Amino acid sequence: MSRFGIPRPKFQSVLTMVVLCFWLSPALGHRYAMSQGMVEHNKSTKSLELSIQLFNHDLDQVFPKICQRYGYSPCSHEEALLSYTRDGFKVLKAGKILPWRWVGVSREIHHTYIFLELIGHEKKPENITFEHNLLKDFFPRQANRVVWRTRPDQS
Repeated sequence: MSRFGIPRPKFQSVLTMVVLCFWLSPALGHRYAMSQGMVEHNKSTKSLELSIQLFNHDLDQVFPKICQRYGYSPCSHEEALLSYTRDGFKVLKAGKILPWRWVGVSREIHHTYIFLELIGHEKKPENITFEHNLLKDFFPRQANRVVWRTRPDQS
């Protein structure tokens, strides 16, 4: 018997399983990749403000391939992400692609944020759809979503 009152063979089996789980967990990593886009209508600037959040863990794995795809050498983080975002993130209204303006990129500890803007929207537009395909070409199980955020003072 262990000092916890568990029969010794059972205690050793449980302890072995716990150690094995902790040992394997970093090697397994996470099995999914995801990204979230946020859209907000700004009445004062008459624009739609878009931000896209990517996990650095996912982005770092594929960044050399992105640079290679667009022929950047040496590869600027912002320049490569701009080209990649042009191909992978579309805003559509009635099947027509609406042009967005690149605002910038911010890399933090765990996430990279891409900021875009659509000018000339006096009110929140109706029937807009988004094609958010960033990282789907690298991760087959990539899950992306885009959500509208409405400020309490604006609708």
